[in-house]
Amino acid sequence: MARLCRRLVQCPGLLKLDFSHGSLKDDAIENLLNILPKMTSLQLLNMSHVQMSTDGVLLLVRSLIYCQRVRAVELKPQGEAFIKFVNMKAEQATCRLTQYTLSSGDVEKLSGILEQCPHLFDLDLSSNLLRDEGVKSFVDSLPRLRIASSVNLNDNRLTQMGALYLVNTVTTCEKVAAVEVSLGTEERSLIRFEQDSDCGKTLSLSECHFGADHLQRLAEILTRCAAQLVELRLSCNILQREGLLALQNSLTTLSSLRTLEIRNNGLSVQVIEDLVKQLRCGHFQRYISIEEPWITAEAAVNLVSCCLKLNPNIHTIRVNKSTVHITLEECQNPTDTSGGSSTDVSGSLSTVTISLVDCAVQGHHLVSLQTVFQKCVLLQELDLSYNSIGRVGAELLCSVLPSLASLRKLSLESKETSEDVVLLFAEGLLQAKSIESMNLSGHVISDRGAVALTRTLQNLPHLRTINLSLCYGWTPAGALELVRGLGQCLSLEGISLDSVQLDEESTVCLAQGLHAMTSLKRLNLNNKVTMVTGSPWEGATLVLLASLEGLRGMEEIELDGMRMSDKGLEELIKHLPTWTGLRKISLSGNCISDQAGERLVQALATCTALEELNLSRNNLSLACAAKMGQVLPTLTHFRVLDLSENEIGTKGAVSISKALISMKYLTKIHLTSIGTSELAGLAGSLAHCVCAEDVSFAWNDCGDDVAVKLAEVLPQCQKLRRLDLESNSISTIGAEALARSLQSCPSVEVIRLWRNVISTSDAQKLRLREKRLNFSST
Repeated sequence: MARLCRRLVQCPGLLKLDFSHGSLKDDAIENLLNILPKMTSLQLLNMSHVQMSTDGVLLLVRSLIYCQRVRAVELKPQGEAFIKFVNMKAEQATCRLTQYTLSSGDVEKLSGILEQCPHLFDLDLSSNLLRDEGVKSFVDSLPRLRIASSVNLNDNRLTQMGALYLVNTVTTCEKVAAVEVSLGTEERSLIRFEQDSDCGKTLSLSECHFGADHLQRLAEILTRCAAQLVELRLSCNILQREGLLALQNSLTTLSSLRTLEIRNNGLSVQVIEDLVKQLRCGHFQRYISIEEPWITAEAAVNLVSCCLKLNPNIHTIRVNKSTVHITLEECQNPTDTSGGSSTDVSGSLSTVTISLVDCAVQGHHLVSLQTVFQKCVLLQELDLSYNSIGRVGAELLCSVLPSLASLRKLSLESKETSEDVVLLFAEGLLQAKSIESMNLSGHVISDRGAVALTRTLQNLPHLRTINLSLCYGWTPAGALELVRGLGQCLSLEGISLDSVQLDEESTVCLAQGLHAMTSLKRLNLNNKVTMVTGSPWEGATLVLLASLEGLRGMEEIELDGMRMSDKGLEELIKHLPTWTGLRKISLSGNCISDQAGERLVQALATCTALEELNLSRNNLSLACAAKMGQVLPTLTHFRVLDLSENEIGTKGAVSISKALISMKYLTKIHLTSIGTSELAGLAGSLAHCVCAEDVSFAWNDCGDDVAVKLAEVLPQCQKLRRLDLESNSISTIGAEALARSLQSCPSVEVIRLWRNVISTSDAQKLRLREKRLNFSST
């Protein structure tokens, strides 16, 4: 080996050195290590499937110290293993040492080596059978290591004691910003380091099933970091009753805690009520989220009622399905915000929002809230959507509306099938003069209901927003009556009529009303009419679009599914130069040509506040994409782009790719079925989209090159939650790369790989390793 090394030094242009599928002794590795700094052109050292001792492996890790060009050391005993180099001195380096069996002594040696590496970015020690003892040895050395981003300790056979060793790093290592531990089927252990010294610390514990002693130790750790911990998440843990009290008491000492999430830990109603009673807030808002399967129907209503009585600092309380969300704020002296002077607020609650959404509440369940409502004189928002409150609930609600003098927003999106509910609300709302926003989406509105609602609208002087989407049940005469009523609400700022059926006469009437609403900011007419060139509806729809002239305050407009032709779009484009505050425009499912799309994008250049653009399911192609490449980088607030189901093509994808480089605030991009499989460039550009949360490259026949490129950039997208790669041509190679990448991506919730070229057996193996890879709908 010494002779070979001397020869290798004499090969100055050598780019790749391959020792794979061989066997190397420690002295041979040491000789190799000594010559690496002299091989200035070397880009890759392949050590895949090489038999070597653990000491030999640790020698290779030393390359991070001996050779400043090393950017990555990736070693495992049975599989791909490499040392990767860059041309100049590496600013950051990663080290992945996985699937070995490392003793506590080995960990101490490794830590001693890593202490000498000042530019380590990520460290991966997953699947090394470290167990509790090895993890303790590592975390003891952690304060001496200089790691910029994260340490991955997944799958090391930890018990609850090992989990506590990891948790304790938030107190022993000042640089630790977050610790995530899960002892479930997919064992996860991740430590993240701070980028901002003022961001506080985060702790997430899942499926740890702590016993009483463990809970006592956890409580002690929490108490020690009370001034630094800002987020605590406990999910799917079986918490022993004996230790719950200690944990509960420690939670009340966390003076800096801003977010507390407790999900499916088997907590009883009594434990939750005790916790809510004890929790207070300092000079900042505190957010609490508790999920248990029994929080539904009458139990949900009773829990809301009890919490409001037990804690005077509850600012908002919302139940969605089986999760209760509470925000606490320091209680101010209640003052009447209704504009009147006769409301007695003594003994009242300071709560401003109560919400029970989609949690199987029925009308008679609301009885326990009746007295609470009467004390909520400061209540500004009430949401009872997607329940079945029926006539009983409607009557009860109407009886308390007069006492809700500050109520601004009422949401009652419906699962109802009876017209009685709207009739009752129309009558009851006459006593709610302070209402500014009303949502009756999905309700049955008969002609009689339309007349009653029209009368009510005329008696709500502060009404600014109304949502009647998906409402039905009227005749053309009833629709016309309701539209005329809307037209008299000249102060409206938001109207949503998604999927509302209007005939031509009602549409023209609506246009007349819209033109007079000079304060209008938000308009949703999705799926309202069918418009194609030459159709009898085209004239009415053109009148509707023309009516938007002069509405200079427009911020959001949704005209999806109207089959709008280029003629209709040209009418819309006329208004864009005056809509300088436009934030969202959605024109999905229309008949917009590539040339018209190009003109639209050019016109949007004047809308400098634009955040969202949805042009999916149109006839766009290269010209529109090219114009986007020029315009989108100039829109500094841009966050959401959907071009799905357009034939953008390869050249168009290149234009979008170039635009992404400047779109650092982008949170969502959907490029489903855009007519090209060559998306590796687009995937690479996502490295610049550090705020990306939702990405779709589905139905594009992409191959492994795209998956591998995505795997490279995912660790840089630390907010990414969802990646959709359905119906492509990704094989096990691409899926493997994504699985490896996920070890450094704690925020990712799912990568969809449905309908790719991955065998069932390979999919099952990958799924066992990484449950966030989803290969089918079942």
